[in-house]
Amino acid sequence: MSYPFSILPFLISFVFLITLCLPDNQVKNYAYSLKLSVTIIFIVALFFITTFSICNRYPSYDAYKRWNKSRILYGIGLYKDANNEYAKIYPCLNHEIQFLFEYAQSLYKSNQYEESSRILERAIKISCDPMLYNIIGKNHQALGNYALAEQYFNKAAMIVPSRLYPYYLLAKLYDETGDKEKVCQMAGFIRSKEVKVHSMAVNEMREEMRSLCKKYKTE
Repeated sequence: MSYPFSILPFLISFVFLITLCLPDNQVKNYAYSLKLSVTIIFIVALFFITTFSICNRYPSYDAYKRWNKSRILYGIGLYKDANNEYAKIYPCLNHEIQFLFEYAQSLYKSNQYEESSRILERAIKISCDPMLYNIIGKNHQALGNYALAEQYFNKAAMIVPSRLYPYYLLAKLYDETGDKEKVCQMAGFIRSKEVKVHSMAVNEMREEMRSLCKKYKTE
Protein backbone atom coordinates (compact mmCIF):
# COMPACT_ATOMS: atom_id res chain seq x y z
CA MET A 1 0.00 0.00 0.00
CA SER A 2 1.33 3.44 -0.96
CA TYR A 3 2.04 6.01 1.73
CA PRO A 4 -1.20 8.11 1.44
CA PHE A 5 -3.37 5.00 1.82
CA SER A 6 -1.55 4.03 5.00
CA ILE A 7 -3.27 7.02 6.63
CA LEU A 8 -6.84 6.11 7.62
CA PRO A 9 -8.59 9.42 6.67
CA PHE A 10 -7.06 9.26 3.16
CA LEU A 11 -8.20 5.66 2.74
CA ILE A 12 -11.76 6.47 3.85
CA SER A 13 -11.89 9.45 1.47
CA PHE A 14 -10.65 7.27 -1.40
CA VAL A 15 -13.35 4.64 -0.78
CA PHE A 16 -16.00 7.38 -0.62
CA LEU A 17 -14.86 8.86 -3.96
CA ILE A 18 -14.90 5.42 -5.61
CA THR A 19 -18.51 4.92 -4.52
CA LEU A 20 -19.47 8.24 -6.15
CA CYS A 21 -18.18 6.93 -9.50
CA LEU A 22 -20.31 3.77 -9.38
CA PRO A 23 -23.88 3.44 -10.82
CA ASP A 24 -26.73 3.80 -8.32
CA ASN A 25 -27.51 0.10 -8.01
CA GLN A 26 -23.85 -0.75 -7.56
CA VAL A 27 -23.54 2.02 -5.00
CA LYS A 28 -26.44 0.56 -3.02
CA ASN A 29 -25.00 -2.95 -3.18
CA TYR A 30 -21.56 -1.68 -2.27
CA ALA A 31 -22.94 0.41 0.60
CA TYR A 32 -24.85 -2.61 1.93
CA SER A 33 -21.78 -4.83 1.66
CA LEU A 34 -19.65 -2.19 3.35
CA LYS A 35 -22.19 -1.77 6.15
CA LEU A 36 -22.37 -5.54 6.64
CA SER A 37 -18.58 -5.83 6.67
CA VAL A 38 -18.22 -3.03 9.20
CA THR A 39 -20.87 -4.64 11.42
CA ILE A 40 -19.15 -8.03 11.28
CA ILE A 41 -15.75 -6.47 12.00
CA PHE A 42 -17.23 -4.54 14.93
CA ILE A 43 -18.85 -7.66 16.41
CA VAL A 44 -15.67 -9.73 16.01
CA ALA A 45 -13.55 -6.94 17.51
CA LEU A 46 -15.97 -6.56 20.42
CA PHE A 47 -15.86 -10.31 21.02
CA PHE A 48 -12.06 -10.38 21.14
CA ILE A 49 -11.87 -7.27 23.34
CA THR A 50 -14.41 -8.73 25.78
CA THR A 51 -12.65 -12.11 25.84
CA PHE A 52 -9.27 -10.46 26.40
CA SER A 53 -10.65 -8.30 29.21
CA ILE A 54 -12.23 -11.27 30.98
CA CYS A 55 -9.08 -13.38 30.65
CA ASN A 56 -6.94 -10.48 31.81
CA ARG A 57 -9.09 -9.69 34.86
CA TYR A 58 -9.88 -13.25 35.95
CA PRO A 59 -6.65 -13.74 37.97
CA SER A 60 -7.47 -10.61 40.00
CA TYR A 61 -11.08 -11.72 40.49
CA ASP A 62 -9.90 -15.15 41.63
CA ALA A 63 -7.29 -13.57 43.94
CA TYR A 64 -9.94 -11.48 45.72
CA LYS A 65 -12.08 -14.59 46.22
CA ARG A 66 -9.14 -16.47 47.69
CA TRP A 67 -8.30 -13.48 49.89
CA ASN A 68 -11.74 -13.72 51.49
CA LYS A 69 -11.09 -17.39 52.26
CA SER A 70 -7.64 -16.54 53.66
CA ARG A 71 -9.23 -14.02 56.02
CA ILE A 72 -11.22 -16.83 57.61
CA LEU A 73 -8.00 -18.73 58.33
CA TYR A 74 -6.43 -15.56 59.72
CA GLY A 75 -9.49 -14.82 61.85
CA ILE A 76 -9.41 -18.20 63.59
CA GLY A 77 -5.68 -18.03 64.25
CA LEU A 78 -4.45 -20.48 61.59
CA TYR A 79 -1.68 -18.10 60.60
CA LYS A 80 0.61 -20.59 58.85
CA ASP A 81 -2.22 -21.80 56.63
CA ALA A 82 -3.24 -18.21 55.98
CA ASN A 83 0.36 -17.32 55.07
CA ASN A 84 0.43 -20.06 52.44
CA GLU A 85 -2.71 -18.64 50.84
CA TYR A 86 -1.51 -15.04 51.11
CA ALA A 87 1.76 -15.98 49.38
CA LYS A 88 -0.11 -17.45 46.39
CA ILE A 89 -2.17 -14.31 45.76
CA TYR A 90 0.53 -11.77 46.65
CA PRO A 91 1.55 -11.15 42.99
CA CYS A 92 -2.03 -10.07 42.15
CA LEU A 93 -2.76 -8.08 45.32
CA ASN A 94 0.57 -6.46 46.21
CA HIS A 95 -1.02 -3.06 45.51
CA GLU A 96 -3.74 -3.53 48.16
CA ILE A 97 -2.71 -1.91 51.46
CA GLN A 98 -5.24 -3.86 53.52
CA PHE A 99 -4.02 -7.13 52.02
CA LEU A 100 -0.36 -6.26 52.68
CA PHE A 101 -1.20 -5.25 56.26
CA GLU A 102 -3.06 -8.51 56.93
CA TYR A 103 -0.34 -10.62 55.34
CA ALA A 104 2.37 -8.87 57.38
CA GLN A 105 0.35 -9.22 60.59
CA SER A 106 -0.16 -12.92 59.94
CA LEU A 107 3.58 -13.38 59.35
CA TYR A 108 4.35 -11.46 62.55
CA LYS A 109 1.97 -13.62 64.56
CA SER A 110 3.62 -16.77 63.20
CA ASN A 111 7.08 -15.44 64.19
CA GLN A 112 8.22 -14.81 60.60
CA TYR A 113 9.50 -11.35 61.45
CA GLU A 114 11.91 -10.77 58.56
CA GLU A 115 9.34 -11.83 55.96
CA SER A 116 6.74 -9.63 57.65
CA SER A 117 9.07 -6.63 57.39
CA ARG A 118 9.73 -7.39 53.73
CA ILE A 119 6.00 -7.21 52.97
CA LEU A 120 5.68 -4.00 54.99
CA GLU A 121 8.58 -2.36 53.15
CA ARG A 122 6.48 -2.82 50.02
CA ALA A 123 3.44 -1.37 51.82
CA ILE A 124 5.15 1.83 53.00
CA LYS A 125 6.01 2.67 49.39
CA ILE A 126 2.31 3.17 48.68
CA SER A 127 0.92 4.22 52.08
CA CYS A 128 1.98 6.35 55.05
CA ASP A 129 -0.22 4.56 57.59
CA PRO A 130 1.73 4.71 60.90
CA MET A 131 0.60 1.18 61.81
CA LEU A 132 2.86 -0.15 59.07
CA TYR A 133 5.86 1.41 60.81
CA ASN A 134 4.66 0.14 64.19
CA ILE A 135 4.64 -3.46 62.97
CA ILE A 136 8.07 -3.13 61.35
CA GLY A 137 9.28 -1.81 64.70
CA LYS A 138 7.73 -4.77 66.52
CA ASN A 139 9.41 -7.14 64.06
CA HIS A 140 12.80 -5.58 64.79
CA GLN A 141 12.11 -5.67 68.51
CA ALA A 142 11.30 -9.38 68.32
CA LEU A 143 14.59 -9.93 66.46
CA GLY A 144 16.53 -7.98 69.09
CA ASN A 145 17.24 -5.05 66.76
CA TYR A 146 16.29 -2.48 69.39
CA ALA A 147 17.84 0.57 67.72
CA LEU A 148 15.93 -0.09 64.49
CA ALA A 149 12.75 -0.78 66.44
CA GLU A 150 13.10 2.59 68.16
CA GLN A 151 13.60 4.33 64.80
CA TYR A 152 10.42 2.86 63.33
CA PHE A 153 8.32 3.62 66.42
CA ASN A 154 9.56 7.22 66.28
CA LYS A 155 8.66 7.42 62.57
CA ALA A 156 5.14 6.22 63.37
CA ALA A 157 4.87 8.83 66.13
CA MET A 158 5.97 11.62 63.78
CA ILE A 159 3.41 10.68 61.10
CA VAL A 160 0.44 11.11 63.48
CA PRO A 161 1.72 12.76 66.69
CA SER A 162 -1.71 12.70 68.33
CA ARG A 163 -1.76 8.90 68.59
CA LEU A 164 -0.51 7.32 71.81
CA TYR A 165 0.20 3.84 70.47
CA PRO A 166 3.71 4.50 69.04
CA TYR A 167 4.74 6.11 72.34
CA TYR A 168 3.29 3.14 74.20
CA LEU A 169 5.40 0.81 72.04
CA LEU A 170 8.47 2.92 72.79
CA ALA A 171 7.81 2.64 76.53
CA LYS A 172 7.45 -1.14 76.22
CA LEU A 173 10.68 -1.26 74.21
CA TYR A 174 12.57 0.71 76.88
CA ASP A 175 11.11 -1.58 79.53
CA GLU A 176 12.40 -4.61 77.63
CA THR A 177 15.88 -3.12 77.35
CA GLY A 178 15.83 -2.07 81.02
CA ASP A 179 16.21 1.65 80.34
CA LYS A 180 14.55 2.90 83.54
CA GLU A 181 14.97 6.60 82.80
CA LYS A 182 13.40 6.43 79.33
CA VAL A 183 10.59 4.18 80.55
CA CYS A 184 9.52 6.65 83.23
CA GLN A 185 9.95 9.61 80.89
CA MET A 186 7.79 8.02 78.18
CA ALA A 187 5.23 6.73 80.69
CA GLY A 188 4.81 10.22 82.12
CA PHE A 189 4.44 11.64 78.62
CA ILE A 190 1.70 9.12 77.76
CA ARG A 191 -0.21 9.78 80.96
CA SER A 192 -0.21 13.55 80.45
CA LYS A 193 -0.61 13.79 76.67
CA GLU A 194 -3.91 15.09 75.33
CA VAL A 195 -5.69 12.79 72.88
CA LYS A 196 -8.32 13.62 70.29
CA VAL A 197 -10.49 10.59 71.01
CA HIS A 198 -10.75 9.00 74.44
CA SER A 199 -11.28 5.25 74.44
CA MET A 200 -10.90 2.14 76.55
CA ALA A 201 -7.59 1.42 74.79
CA VAL A 202 -6.23 4.83 75.85
CA ASN A 203 -7.26 4.21 79.45
CA GLU A 204 -5.65 0.76 79.43
CA MET A 205 -2.36 2.11 78.04
CA ARG A 206 -2.25 4.85 80.66
CA GLU A 207 -3.01 2.40 83.44
CA GLU A 208 -0.21 0.13 82.24
CA MET A 209 2.18 3.08 82.18
CA ARG A 210 1.19 3.92 85.75
CA SER A 211 2.04 0.35 86.77
CA LEU A 212 5.39 0.55 84.96
CA CYS A 213 6.34 3.71 86.82
CA LYS A 214 5.43 2.11 90.14
CA LYS A 215 7.54 -0.94 89.29
CA TYR A 216 10.66 1.13 88.66
CA LYS A 217 10.11 3.40 91.66
CA THR A 218 10.00 0.41 94.02
CA GLU A 219 13.19 -1.11 92.63
